[in-house]
Amino acid sequence: MMMNSLLQSWVAGMATNTGKSSDKTLRGHGASPVQWLSIHGAAIRLALPCLIFLLSLGSLHAQVYQNLEYSVVGGAITITGYVGSDRVVSIPDKINNMRVTSIGDSAFFAWDSL
Repeated sequence: MMMNSLLQSWVAGMATNTGKSSDKTLRGHGASPVQWLSIHGAAIRLALPCLIFLLSLGSLHAQVYQNLEYSVVGGAITITGYVGSDRVVSIPDKINNMRVTSIGDSAFFAWDSL
């Protein structure tokens, strides 16, 4: 429900008020906040869960250990990339006491010399 109040605050901030309650319109749209939400509400209800999901992926961002980028999902580590310049790379069994269980499909895609 917090997102609804944030959305309402945003819409209220977008509104201008000329003094008459009937003149309250969204800047540049010529619609009241209620009209605007009724027109665009379905798209917002679809977009917000997608946005929240994408923002939650930020917690899956790559971390780095000895020039190896990795992500942690469910206590298991996946090597996702390499940021070093060595020609020989050793994949450890564990990082931070968690098992390295996989190497991402394109983890070393840009490294022809490895």
